[in-house]
Amino acid sequence: MEEITTKVCRKCGQEKPYSEFHKGANKDGLSSYCKECTSEYNAALYAAKKAKQEKIPPRKRKTEFSDVDSNILILEIRTRLRELESRGFIFKGKLNFMQEIEL
Repeated sequence: MEEITTKVCRKCGQEKPYSEFHKGANKDGLSSYCKECTSEYNAALYAAKKAKQEKIPPRKRKTEFSDVDSNILILEIRTRLRELESRGFIFKGKLNFMQEIEL
């Protein structure tokens, strides 16, 4: 019995060798779409998300502090809030800053 080493991409319809498919959850262990079609799809998805994000005004966008440890950021916020409280400001409830912080 001859072993099958090619597969047809469900997007472009071309028959390609197994090496042109990513691993997947299908019966044969490979993705339904070839690597080229998957790459094109991901690029289009990225472009669409980026265009949607650019439509959001800068003040409404979520900012990520990837270079700052979140624990350090929380500590800094709490320190500044304590300083403001010592000057007479009153804070009640929670401060929403990308995550909820109990005061």
